Amino acid sequence: MGIAVSPILFGATFGHPTQYIDEAEQQLADLASKVDTIDTKLDVLSDTVNTKLDILIEAEGRQTVNPAAIGPPPAAVPTTSAEPITPNTPPVAILSVERVTVTPDENSYTVRFTMNGDQEDLYTRVIDQKKPVREVDSIEVEGDGIKVATFTSKRSSPFLLFYIGDDKSHLLCLEFNNSQSGPEYQDVFNVPVLNVDPPESAVYEPGQDVLITISVPFERTQDYYDLPSVSETLVGVDLSTNKYHTHFNSTYYETGPREEQSDTMVQTFNILTASHNVSGYFSLVKVEDNSGGTLVKTIVVNRYVEIYPSSQTGYLPSGYLSFLEMDYQEKAENGNDLVRCRKDKDCILNCYAVGEQISQLMVARVLPDGEMEPVHENISTLSMFTYLMASWTYRFTNESEDSDGIVTFECLAIDSTNNNIVSKRVEAVDTIPSSIDQELSDFQIEDDPTNPGKKRVTLNCAVTGRPMPDVRFSNGSSLELLLADGPPDFITPISPNKIIATKVMTFDASDLNPVDLGIAALQDQNPSCSIFGYFSFDSHTFEIRNVTIV
Repeated sequence: MGIAVSPILFGATFGHPTQYIDEAEQQLADLASKVDTIDTKLDVLSDTVNTKLDILIEAEGRQTVNPAAIGPPPAAVPTTSAEPITPNTPPVAILSVERVTVTPDENSYTVRFTMNGDQEDLYTRVIDQKKPVREVDSIEVEGDGIKVATFTSKRSSPFLLFYIGDDKSHLLCLEFNNSQSGPEYQDVFNVPVLNVDPPESAVYEPGQDVLITISVPFERTQDYYDLPSVSETLVGVDLSTNKYHTHFNSTYYETGPREEQSDTMVQTFNILTASHNVSGYFSLVKVEDNSGGTLVKTIVVNRYVEIYPSSQTGYLPSGYLSFLEMDYQEKAENGNDLVRCRKDKDCILNCYAVGEQISQLMVARVLPDGEMEPVHENISTLSMFTYLMASWTYRFTNESEDSDGIVTFECLAIDSTNNNIVSKRVEAVDTIPSSIDQELSDFQIEDDPTNPGKKRVTLNCAVTGRPMPDVRFSNGSSLELLLADGPPDFITPISPNKIIATKVMTFDASDLNPVDLGIAALQDQNPSCSIFGYFSFDSHTFEIRNVTIV
């Protein structure tokens, strides 16, 4: 799925996976010449943040769909023109936004808006890199039904998102230009329009698919590819396995072509509930990069349609309780969530519980002896649509009792109504930048003691880091076709946060001469080891020149 959103907007989510964007940008600049490596990292980041953005947009609200309107499962997604959709009124109308600088590193924002229609529920969330996800600081009422929301954000945060809506099926997101200081005002906005049918919920019967139709008005310019594009994600529970998925793959739904109907783009999505019994929601996102001014960088409209079988009364099965496993979340070797932290800086940690009735969400630090120490300070719990988020901070210092640089926390979600409890663990890691020790990295060519007439090549790469990066070996032209590229065969710890990664290959002695000559004359590229961190942007390659030929 492709969506034209800035990388900053993609990176914004409650997990703060872009915790060290400032470092990453500098590292990327240093690595600009390594095009292949950078492309790989950007591909991974793009997939990751696509998921992060889609997970953030979820809401409740039900509108039972007449089964006859859904009809039997179609053989394919309809390609004929659909009926016009009744325009969906946005929950709020933004009147103006204003920024003032209150301290050298802090901006204050004021958003004036009115509520559309007779709906009264209001949902607000502020998301940046420096603080946990939060509600606005205050909402006041002016004359003529105008409401005023205020909040602050550190200028050092590379992104700032403000979500506002009805907490059901329709949200607007404003991405602010937060890096600037000084007063600025904007009262013209190009708010994207995204009409959805059904607008809130679809209830299906066994053996039926669910058809969702969207329409987006636009001004046609040249060709088909100028039609507006909308990003979609299916999220929820696979009822056959009871597993919660933050991103169902495209085998669960079919996407119809974009069609033009009188200056409107119409598109259909067929959710294959006849063959995949799912319970969740279908999220749709439309982005407007031209916001209408300079204070707001991007405006996003988020729509959600709840989908569940008629045997249920809502989005989740009765008594369901689980923790979300984010696709983008880095994992430790033991399977726990891993969050990279920096000494003497606040590190934000989160866990997300999803359940029909969550009565309590607690966090405790796991002590070395296995005892649990409840976290009471610097922690908040906040409802995020149908799930509950716990967010807390931890700071590594030279005096903190964490000599190994790893602190483990346990999140506990309780459903007292159904007597259900689930837990998960999150590890905070005091990060040590990754590096290769060139003096201890070498390779050897010797007789294979177990295979007469064979030669054995051993490559050693000494690597330091916490958490430890991935290590890969490349054969180089001097060992071309003799040494397979790939991960190490085994790893030997030599000190805390330092390892020797080893790759071993055996080949015929007759191949030794050209290899030997190439290495001796240094005419060819020698084998190399590389380290790469998908989540840290660390990337180093060292061509091994320390050669021993026995």
